Amino acid sequence: MKKKTLILILIGFIFMISAQLNGWFDEDLFSSGSDTSDILKPNILIMMDNSGSMNNLIYHTDFDPEFVYPSFDDRIYGGYEHRIKYYKKGDYISDHDGSVITVDPGQYFLTRRGSDRLIYPLEETEWDGVFLLDILNWPTSNAHPTSRPIYLFGEPDSGNEVRISGNFLNFIIYEASEAPEDDQVGEWNRFMKYGHWNETDEPIDLDGNNGMDRKVRMRVAREVMKNAVEKIFEDAEGDEAAPRIGISRFNSDEGGTVIQSCQAVGSLNATQVLITGIEGTTWTPLSEAYAEVYAYFRNGGESSIADEKYFLPFDNAGAQQISASTPITNWCQLNFIIIVTDGEPTQDDQLRNFSNASIFHIDPVDNLAPWGDVDVPPPPGEVWE
Repeated sequence: MKKKTLILILIGFIFMISAQLNGWFDEDLFSSGSDTSDILKPNILIMMDNSGSMNNLIYHTDFDPEFVYPSFDDRIYGGYEHRIKYYKKGDYISDHDGSVITVDPGQYFLTRRGSDRLIYPLEETEWDGVFLLDILNWPTSNAHPTSRPIYLFGEPDSGNEVRISGNFLNFIIYEASEAPEDDQVGEWNRFMKYGHWNETDEPIDLDGNNGMDRKVRMRVAREVMKNAVEKIFEDAEGDEAAPRIGISRFNSDEGGTVIQSCQAVGSLNATQVLITGIEGTTWTPLSEAYAEVYAYFRNGGESSIADEKYFLPFDNAGAQQISASTPITNWCQLNFIIIVTDGEPTQDDQLRNFSNASIFHIDPVDNLAPWGDVDVPPPPGEVWE
């Protein structure tokens, strides 16, 4: 099941590595002398999920994505993602009854994925990128009597529209409003306005932009990784002594690409710039991308997920052998792969074509195999991407 809360797999290793920096400066273990230029630096490869689902809002912690919440209005489809989109002046079709809605001079609307039909108009607010969904004043709404208007963050990320699960909308608009004593809606609205869950209607502007970088999965992932990388470089006391940090991301629907190699001398600024430029635009070929990271550690160069030679054991006659360009420079060197993702794979079935000899071979009829995904239909209330 595609997780609907941001999961940073192995992210704790970043801080473990930072805590151990003094340890890998131990001359007896990693150096032949007192000169730190002789240190055997660990390789750290960060694999960033840049799939479209990373444009989803961070959910309220009480939301259960495995439960199908009752729909408060037939325009909200629980199994679909919805998006916040800007429409220019013109006539558009209502998704509710097929009538024509005239947009003048232009407005933001909540829409359903796969349809340009308008669902609910959104009102701009005093908070940057935050919109008001006033369902109580929408003529055909079936909202619960205790429902309240909700706020939604909808600032596009480099042109990529913010997404919201229909199942989550049903939760926050109807289900959460049924129990106002828990004030889940109040918590949500504060989070959308200020980027924090504190019990105060006051901004706590820790990142200089009203909490914008805490509301959408991709924004959160980028900020977490930039901060973690910065801590690693700070603990190493500069670029020269920092670990060899590389970055990879998904290709559109097949495999992944290393966009920064694990360099002998890295750059904090260059690494953070690369992370900042990663956008949520692809599917989630998670195991294929992981396999290609393995191939990178093996030969240091380009590989193809369609070519099995990169994934055969070394004692196989047809295997790609270790190349001189591998980032691994010593048998005792530490190597880490940090996977930053929000869920399970999609469009991730290439490994099923590998033979029994492949390190990544899986049973092609086993949908629950440890590697790969054949894109079986999602369960009720879920949308995968």
